[in-house]
Order: sequence, then C-alpha cells, then structure tokens
Amino acid sequence: MHNGSQIAAEYDVFQASLEALKKEKKYLNYGFTVSRCQSYEERQEQLCLEVFEAAGIGKGHTVVDVGFGSGEQDFLLSRTRQFDRLLGFNISNRQVQYASTRARMENLTERLSRLKASRKRDKRFFKALT
Repeated sequence: MHNGSQIAAEYDVFQASLEALKKEKKYLNYGFTVSRCQSYEERQEQLCLEVFEAAGIGKGHTVVDVGFGSGEQDFLLSRTRQFDRLLGFNISNRQVQYASTRARMENLTERLSRLKASRKRDKRFFKALT
C-alpha cells in the first residue's frame, strides 16, 4: 500500500513529464467526444466544459477542486464561467507550484487559490469554505 508521500512523488514525476512534452494544454482526463474531427486536447477540454455546465457553476459560487493536477481545467473555467473563487487542494508539490505560477502569470491569484494539502484531514480545507 502506498503512503501519501509516495503518491505525491508519483504525481510530481507525472507533472514533470507533462511539462517536458511542451504541450500547450495539460489536461488530465480522457475527454468527451462530440465529433471524430476533434483533437484529443479538444476532447479533453470538451469534457471539462460539459462538467462545468452540468454543475451549473456561476456568479457567487465557490468552486473546490481537490486533486487539481496541472490546473488546466481551472484556467479553462476562469475563461468560460463566472464564479467568485476557486480553491484547489493537491498533494503534489510540483503540481501546486506549476498551477500557482501560472495563476500569477495570468493575473488570476485573486480568483484561483492553490494549497498543498496533506493526506490527513486538512483543517485549512474546511476553514477555506467558510
């Protein structure tokens, strides 16, 4: 059985691999196919858009993304939906660093907050929601 630090280390390696690929978008999902003409990245983005619509995310909402990966879906959300803020929790140092740096570069730190979480019950998670 893996412990939290082993799993976090695996996600750090996975994020480093994504960064090495130099892909513009770094989604971590299998996608949603509308048309066979769509690229794999377009399918990945479409899945996010479908989830946003089903969730009814809108003005006044706080979104919580637990295990946000590279955060790509959160940047898409910030471009396509109105919401007050997003709180992201992740156990991977590298993924938190990557998404936090990108949020700063895109001037989104007021809306998108990233926190490194432990695998244990993290009181910051519940405090952030109040």
